[in-house]
Amino acid sequence: MADTKITGLTVGVPVLTDVVPYVSSPGASPVTKKALVSTLLDSFVWTTYASTVVGFSATTVSRVRYIFMGRILNISGTITGTSNATTFTFTVPVAPVYLFTGSTGQISNNSTNPTTPGLIYITAGSTTVNLFKDFSGAAWTASGSKGADFSFFYEW
Repeated sequence: MADTKITGLTVGVPVLTDVVPYVSSPGASPVTKKALVSTLLDSFVWTTYASTVVGFSATTVSRVRYIFMGRILNISGTITGTSNATTFTFTVPVAPVYLFTGSTGQISNNSTNPTTPGLIYITAGSTTVNLFKDFSGAAWTASGSKGADFSFFYEW
């Protein structure tokens, strides 16, 4: 197949001095504004979130961070501690538009580290993330140490 030369084609790749639309004020009433591309790139920073964690008598580590990228929310973190329930939940800043399921990173259940990842489950419209110890949705052990590493993203 021979190469074909295309002429007169303009590709709209924004440069740092271009002004582009973006969504601010995430939540029920997003506001569309315009800003310089360079300003938007500088605003993509990770923010620590004071998540409400349930299923522990005490948490050793509770680090939940997020970054908004337009209508995508990226969540990353680690939660570990002493289990006192068969459930494991934490909150995020905004709810997903659609049901979200995904896998965790390394987990710990009853002071052991299984070789399979856990399940992340968030109902559309809810800010509560449910973690399960495996993909069958099995409950956690209500004693010993419990924890999970996670990184996921969804449309809000």
